[in-house]
Amino acid sequence: MTEQEWDDGTPKVFKKTLGWIDRMLDSHESANALIILLIVLSILPILGIGILLTRAANPVHQVEVRN
Repeated sequence: MTEQEWDDGTPKVFKKTLGWIDRMLDSHESANALIILLIVLSILPILGIGILLTRAANPVHQVEVRN
């Protein structure tokens, strides 16, 4: 498969996304902003897992009611 055929087979959305990423990474300021954004977004699942694990470590006691 030639390079021209490969370019024609690539979806338009994929090409547009790659172009946007290339433009964002051209300048140092925007690249730094993207790195900070990725770091913040990677912290969110870690916090969520931590919250779930601490809830599991401290189970809620159920009270049984008898009539």
